[in-house]
Amino acid sequence: MKKRIIVFLCILAALFSSVSVNADEHAAEQIGKIIEYEMIQANASDTKEYLEVGLMPYAGNGAEWLAVYLHEAGYEANYEAYNEALDDFLKNNASLTLTDYERIAIAKSCFGADVQWIKEIIGKCGDESGLMEIIYGIILANSGDYADRNTVMSLTDILISKQMENGGWSLGGPADPDITAEALLALAPYYDEYKNEADRALELLSSMQRESGAFASYGNENTESSAQVIIALCALGIDCRTDVRFIKNGHSIIDGMEQFRLNDGSFMHVAGTMSNKMATTQALSAYIAVEKMDSQKGALYEFKNEPGVAEHEIAEHEIAENVTPKTMTGKTIRIIIWAVCAAVFSVYIIVMGIRRKLKSVTTLIVTVLLAGISIFAVFAKIQSREEYYSGIDMSGEIATNVSIAGPEGEIFAEGRVLVNEGDTAFDQLVKILKQNRINLDYSKNPITGDIYVRGIGGISEFAYGSKSGWTYRINGEYPGVACNAYRIKENDLIEWIYVTGEVEVDNEEI
Repeated sequence: MKKRIIVFLCILAALFSSVSVNADEHAAEQIGKIIEYEMIQANASDTKEYLEVGLMPYAGNGAEWLAVYLHEAGYEANYEAYNEALDDFLKNNASLTLTDYERIAIAKSCFGADVQWIKEIIGKCGDESGLMEIIYGIILANSGDYADRNTVMSLTDILISKQMENGGWSLGGPADPDITAEALLALAPYYDEYKNEADRALELLSSMQRESGAFASYGNENTESSAQVIIALCALGIDCRTDVRFIKNGHSIIDGMEQFRLNDGSFMHVAGTMSNKMATTQALSAYIAVEKMDSQKGALYEFKNEPGVAEHEIAEHEIAENVTPKTMTGKTIRIIIWAVCAAVFSVYIIVMGIRRKLKSVTTLIVTVLLAGISIFAVFAKIQSREEYYSGIDMSGEIATNVSIAGPEGEIFAEGRVLVNEGDTAFDQLVKILKQNRINLDYSKNPITGDIYVRGIGGISEFAYGSKSGWTYRINGEYPGVACNAYRIKENDLIEWIYVTGEVEVDNEEI
């Protein structure tokens, strides 16, 4: 009898061991498929080349997440070179948001670089910071030994103060699963201190899970929302594959997320669409979070923090000026224009008077020209760069999607944008470019009123050949009308694409 019991227990142990191994193998397999997909997209033969040609050109513009995931998945690459590319980005970009700095700092933390600079970034978080700045600040502090407990707890207290009555968090409107999950990720190391608040958030997330196992944002089940919840649960030590709170109709969150997986290893944002960069990246992060939990290596953004690359000197004054840049206003620019016109006129009168060549006709022309410039400065809408990009109203009635792909990679990975009833594809483009401080060059036909986009992010038409330029697709199809003529509908996906040849639209070439 005892032998039978022992044999039975051994069988059970073997079964559970098998389940654990299979779970590990599944996450590792999916990580490998996604990395392979990314390398193919970048035309890279290995991960070293992928980091160099696929990520480094976009250092500072969001490629940090993939660099971090590549590192955390254990792939070899020249992370020192990537860190140097981040330094170059910081030197050449004077106006960044605090979340931009926090994102870059998380990458530096992963690579084991620039500890003092990271500490200074964390020190910028406080009572006046926005919700995402607080969340990223806590995650950054948790990624290594950068702040004392009291400092971090003061930030977690601020985060808790922003929790909604139903236990969730949001950037506006009802509780959002993505933001709630990210808040839980930040709070995970302090679960004992905020157990009641964390449990309320977990209960809310459990109630938000769909029957497919996935999570939805703006009414649509999608990869990203599911991935964020997986990451948060892993940080809390909750196995999303087996915890009954997150099993719906027999489907786990992993099952729900994998309904958006494509055969090439990439992921769609929502079902029935094409491969999406952001969705693929976040699915990768979810699998890495699962693998780190299974191997007891901590949360996704908890790094060993061992010096991995050389420390760099990043002056403190650069951070302070960049977070709260001091720039001239449109009014200052007008004053400068008037001062220059007055100075030029004065110098002209003095020089011509001394040389005794002060002719009435020439003087009249110069006077009219300078007066015209001064009048133009009075009535023209003159804005500084900061004034142009500030005060962007990101509210709206309709949830839409937009992505921007240049000739050598994405300028803006697909994201959600709220627009108003009647807004056009051009209105949406202006909104997202202003929010992300990406420049736009366009012209308007004086007869038809059609708007033609000539350049985005400094990449202009004809830069890659006589037939190269910008065009756009709506839900995978070319509409054949000007971007200011197409009225956006709920959940439309607008893709701006830089083409290097002709594009056929309904058998017509554009």
